[in-house]
Amino acid sequence: MLSCNEDYYIESGPARFAKAGETGLNGNVYAEETLITAIEETGLTVEQHYDKYLLTGGTPANPFFNVHEYPKAGTGQLNSLTCQGRTG
Repeated sequence: MLSCNEDYYIESGPARFAKAGETGLNGNVYAEETLITAIEETGLTVEQHYDKYLLTGGTPANPFFNVHEYPKAGTGQLNSLTCQGRTG
C-alpha cells in the first residue's frame, strides 16, 4: 500500500479542494484546520481517509509519487519485458 504523508496530505488539501470547487458542508472553503476537523468527524485517520476516498481519485499521497505517471511507467516497463521470445 502507498504510504500517505499526513502532513503533505493536509497541507495540500485546501488547494486541491479549491481547484476542484469543493467546499465544506457549510459552504466555506477548506483550510487546513477545517480539513483536519472534517476528517476527524468521519472517525477515520488521515491515512484511512486517503485510502478510502482519494487514492482512487488520483490524489498524490506524498510529493514524491505521481499517481498519473506511475501506471504509464509500469505499463511501459511491462511491455518491454521479454518472456519465451515474446514481448509484453
